Amino acid sequence: MVQSDGQPYLVRFGVDATDATQMRMEYVLKAPGWSYSGTPDKQGNFHILDQASGTKKLYTFTDVHQLVGYTHTSAPGLVDHTDQSAEFQYTSSAVADIVPLHADLEGAGKRDYLVGARTNKVLVIRMKAAGYNYEKWELTATSTEGIDLALNGAYGAAWNYPDTDGDDHIYITANSGAGVFEVVDMVLGGSADLSISDVGLIISR
Repeated sequence: MVQSDGQPYLVRFGVDATDATQMRMEYVLKAPGWSYSGTPDKQGNFHILDQASGTKKLYTFTDVHQLVGYTHTSAPGLVDHTDQSAEFQYTSSAVADIVPLHADLEGAGKRDYLVGARTNKVLVIRMKAAGYNYEKWELTATSTEGIDLALNGAYGAAWNYPDTDGDDHIYITANSGAGVFEVVDMVLGGSADLSISDVGLIISR
């Protein structure tokens, strides 16, 4: 995302339609809030976390891969989402990058989540779908290799890599330089109670 005259925009980079040898930045939509935490999912949606205040807000923009991009913010066809309401509001520690996860974390079959981390906290947001609503967990992580995760600060990049069985694996990189960690052994309880939740971080080698 970028801001122009205080207005946040979702942008993308791609081949210039007028010169295939060049790349260009395109404005895709006007956003309701600013965020450095965003991710696409497999369905073509884009999710951002507006964490500017104590109450955090989740916004979802659908089918962004089908939106026309423009080189100017004044383009009349630019989609305007500035009045969009948040899909979900919650309180937690702020995280940096987020990534989608499709997994069975609650013992009820695979569901869709967003995952992010900061220091030794892992934020998990369950996405709304038929039969269940949004939910948020803030888990306390431990390191399997004795690393003091509280010293890691922000995790500025996150990735989702499926294995050969199609199971998602989440990796995050510590801005402190401590390494790239895999998020493992996430267990979510029926409520956002840390006493019945667990998560581990291991160095990825």
